[in-house]
Amino acid sequence: MLLSAFGEDTRGLTAVIRRRTTYLEARARALRPPIRHGEVGMWRTRMLCASLWLEAGESAACIGLWRRAATALKQGALTLLELQVPAGAAIAGFFPDPRHGLRERALRLLSEVQWKRSAQESNQERQPSGTEFSAAALEQPQQLAYAYLAARELSFDADLEGNLRHNLRSLGAVPFGRQRIPIRDLELLVNPAASQNNSGRDGAQVLIDALAELFRSIELARINSYLWDRMLSIPSLFDVDLALMVAAYTSRDETDEANQPLSAIQERLQQRTDRRERVFADEFLKSVMRIRKESGDAPIARRL
Repeated sequence: MLLSAFGEDTRGLTAVIRRRTTYLEARARALRPPIRHGEVGMWRTRMLCASLWLEAGESAACIGLWRRAATALKQGALTLLELQVPAGAAIAGFFPDPRHGLRERALRLLSEVQWKRSAQESNQERQPSGTEFSAAALEQPQQLAYAYLAARELSFDADLEGNLRHNLRSLGAVPFGRQRIPIRDLELLVNPAASQNNSGRDGAQVLIDALAELFRSIELARINSYLWDRMLSIPSLFDVDLALMVAAYTSRDETDEANQPLSAIQERLQQRTDRRERVFADEFLKSVMRIRKESGDAPIARRL
């Protein structure tokens, strides 16, 4: 469990996080109005609903509620896919066997991304099948990064993946996720050869640095014991964006017994001097694997 990295009695914190998880899930369930195209306020409500589900998933993961975490993340993914936001497709690709319509909706969204980008390259004008909201989302660098991860994990189309990879390279140091990973570093997670052109920096180092940054932010938050004990205004112990990156890296060569990416991360973690940092990073990696393992039977609402 992630809290175990901090070597203190976690029973009180666990109870607080459990109550917070229940609250977030209840709030998300209460915000499930049907989508009516053209209602801007409704789209905002759906985005709030998606955010609540993702926060609930992160919260559940902090205390080892793997099945609830998987359920909440899938609900968040479905809501984002309903909004035609690429982040939903990336979360769908996080699960080894996306069920409950997740894979189908994610592939439809990637088809829309591919169609739009082909039209842009050929200077064709076409009426987007989505909404102004989804069209704007597809223009965001971070959403292009999500689309790249989704195309890779769902084995969608090599041409789209290559097109998006080229764009990520051009975006350079534009930040991705809470840990503000340079977007160009995402290629290192899925393409071992890319490290040869990046001064030896590889996917394992990208993840280790990101996990270290997350650990440091939590350590700073613990200075204020009042807020920490109540889990107020602190960084989440489990980061969905970082989990997507871990999944992308560890699944790239999972069939190659001689090259297991997860082992490479764990071996390099042993070189870190802070024991608690090592424990936290190891627990984070285990959490990602457990959520993916438990995802197959996680029940979700078929219709949001």
